This record gives sequence, C-alpha cells and structure tokens, in this order.
Amino acid sequence: MKPKAEAAVRPVILRVPEDDYLPLPPRDRVRFLSRYARRALIASAGFRGVILLPGELKNETSGRPFPLPGGYWSISHKPRYVAGVFSSEPVGIDLEKIRLYNVHLRPKTAGEEEWRLVDPDLPESFFRFWTAKEAVLKIGGAGIAHLLKCRVTHIQDDQRLLVRYQETEYRVRHVYFDGHVAAVVEGSCPVRWALPDDLDSEGAGSGQGE
Repeated sequence: MKPKAEAAVRPVILRVPEDDYLPLPPRDRVRFLSRYARRALIASAGFRGVILLPGELKNETSGRPFPLPGGYWSISHKPRYVAGVFSSEPVGIDLEKIRLYNVHLRPKTAGEEEWRLVDPDLPESFFRFWTAKEAVLKIGGAGIAHLLKCRVTHIQDDQRLLVRYQETEYRVRHVYFDGHVAAVVEGSCPVRWALPDDLDSEGAGSGQGE
C-alpha cells in the first residue's frame, strides 16, 4: 500500500545504534553511517508518499546526489546521529555536533559582515553558519572551498536565516537537539523536522531496510 503523502518536507534525524557502530573498525564506520543515513532518507521520502530503494541512491562524481523520479535528496552523518531529507525541489541537509572549535576557522567560514549578525564567540553561531552553508552547497555539489562564496545575508530568528550563493537566495531552517544542530534548505513546502523522540512517538523511524 502506498503511504499517505504529507504536504511538508520531513527531514529525518535518527540516532546511531552504538551497539552496531562502536565495535566496527574505524575504516568501516563511515560506510556504516552513510548506509544508516539512507535509512533516514527513506523514512523522509515515506512521509512524502514516496517509496525509495537503496539501490536507487547514487551520487555524481562531484558528490551531488543524482535526482530521483519525483524528487531530490540529501544526507548527512555524525557518530551519534544521521540525517536524511527528500523533497520535490533541490535540497541539502547538514548536521554537526556543537562543540569548541578552532577560532582560526572563523575567517575561513564567514566574512566580517556575516559575523556581525551573531555573537561570534558562541559555538552555536559558528556551527549554525557552517551547517547552513554546507546545506546550500550540497545542492550544487560544491565543497567547503566555496564557504566564503556562500554568504549569510539575514537572520530571521534562531531557526531561520537566508544564504546567498551564486546570485540565488536560499532559505535555511535549523533545529537544535541533544547538543547538535541540523540545517536544511527550505523550498516552497514547509519544513517539519522528524527527530528521534518524535519518530518514537509516531511509531515511525529506522525500521526500513538499508
């Protein structure tokens, strides 16, 4: 039976199962996280009434995901959480743990005008900028070398800001949870985050195959 479609785009965040992840050799952990992030993506597509198969999910040589019939997708992963999103419009998602960082990265991430929009001494500010720009750059398959070409132009509140890249302005939505921050590019459809506790209460989540 085809799942009922939602109007909202549902970025999905899943907890990484430590019992499966931690025993792996370091060289195998990234592959595991990438596969597990695809579970989040499959769940996100399911909310939109789209059934995805893992074999469909391929990347171009630039790293940008190949579009699928009826939509676009993006994933991100860290050791404790993974994220995935499916949308009918080009989309990017990024996830980071909020932590102390090397302040020498600050001028490599954003310009002085951008830092004046926030308190630059807060780690939350740095990782909010980083995830927002990474989410936008993933749409075109560009890497972190383009971080300074991607500019935060306006901060609406703690969850919404605008990023300009290559003459296009993108709306970015953030969510904070368990010491992490995630960002997704918002198109014409509203964004409704699906966090691990939400998925547990809805009876949805990572039960779909890799």
